[in-house]
Amino acid sequence: MRPLFRQDGCGGWFKMTDLKTNIGGLELRNPFILASGPLSYDGKAILHAHRAGVGAVVTKTISRVPATNPIPHIARVPGGLLNGEKWSDLPYERWIEREIPLAKEGGAIVIASLGLTPADVAALARPIAKAGVDALEIASYDGASLVPMVREAAKGVEIPVLAKVSSNWPDVVEIATACLQNGATGITAIDSIGPALRLDIEKALLTLAVAV
Repeated sequence: MRPLFRQDGCGGWFKMTDLKTNIGGLELRNPFILASGPLSYDGKAILHAHRAGVGAVVTKTISRVPATNPIPHIARVPGGLLNGEKWSDLPYERWIEREIPLAKEGGAIVIASLGLTPADVAALARPIAKAGVDALEIASYDGASLVPMVREAAKGVEIPVLAKVSSNWPDVVEIATACLQNGATGITAIDSIGPALRLDIEKALLTLAVAV
């Protein structure tokens, strides 16, 4: 990596490091990528993360049917957030027409998370790619369906396709290998870890609503 030097504002200099990264042909200013989740729920949120300095942002998972999330579904815990929400609650048309163009116009590197079935990916991969995203991340709650989902995405687009695997799957290595053999550019590790609970001890109730 090439060292850089900048003035610190007090007459001195400090050394920086060039963190430019190439992932499957995608050039990033650094390797820090905001994962799909509550902090990438729309174009404005993606731009906020981009301006904070991340190399790329992964959208909330986009599907043909928007999610209906329970309320409340996010709680602050020491060191982070406890999240019980589902995929994106925005229609895929809104992502194509508004949220992705907004993020791209602001200069963000956008990776679109797509799910949750092979039929969803077959229908959405090409129009989402045409909306201007830089790569696709394929997400599935069921490891058995991930390979056909990756296959559908890879045959429909010319941008990198990443396969998102879960640590909850007992055969994660085999699934990841099969995804690479069926068109995935790389593997995203890992999906959400759970289930996780937080109790309100005064009310003797769960902090988050139960998603069903």
